[in-house]
Amino acid sequence: MTTTLMIKEIKELPLTANVAIPPENPQLKGKFKAYAVMRSKDEIKELGERMSAGEFANDDEKLLREMYTKFEGLGDKDGPFNDEKSWDFVLHSKYSAQLIILLLNLYYEGHSEARQGNSGRPR
Repeated sequence: MTTTLMIKEIKELPLTANVAIPPENPQLKGKFKAYAVMRSKDEIKELGERMSAGEFANDDEKLLREMYTKFEGLGDKDGPFNDEKSWDFVLHSKYSAQLIILLLNLYYEGHSEARQGNSGRPR
């Protein structure tokens, strides 16, 4: 039998973060790429257990750095942000509260969509 699926290691899952702040009448609107750390189902469960145990309480940066490797597509009138400026914007700008919630939701949605896409069709 021939190989029909060549397995290779994937370390990052590129996800598109769609931003609309505030949602009702967006003053900041656009999208950027957020590169999620690829995890197995068991690893995602373990991360959730660590969150529930309070390991990341009041430490959004520690949690997001567990979830993401980098962000691309962020910038201002002076041009694109480098990696650390992107992290700083996500974590410390006046939009941080909304961006952090967006990224937390996006991480789990991205992983659940991957599982759903690989499962059989509902009957």
